[in-house]
Amino acid sequence: MPGGGLYSTSGDILRFGNALLDNTLISDETLQLMIQHHSLEKVKNGYGFGFYLYGKQPKEGSIYGHSDAQTGSSSQLFVIPSLKTVIVVSNTSGAGTEVSTIAGQLIDISQQKE
Repeated sequence: MPGGGLYSTSGDILRFGNALLDNTLISDETLQLMIQHHSLEKVKNGYGFGFYLYGKQPKEGSIYGHSDAQTGSSSQLFVIPSLKTVIVVSNTSGAGTEVSTIAGQLIDISQQKE
């Protein structure tokens, strides 16, 4: 990449999420510390240590993840431990709201019974 920049593909982010689920990246003990609410919750920011905590969802249980945006791209990572599911959505710059909406819709679709 010109300029020596660092980038991640959707596949890279998916592998990252799966490594969190199967504890090959960090231990479950460390992950549990990272997804706990902490004293900063008093300002209602919704963050653990490194992940946004989406709270208990009616069908999915706890969800954590992170969004990202920079010139040229927007992305959303959702990790749903109760379903052993990782959802990654990516799009062009300035599409953060749409990306998050689509990711939420994918969660809903994953819950539909065949």
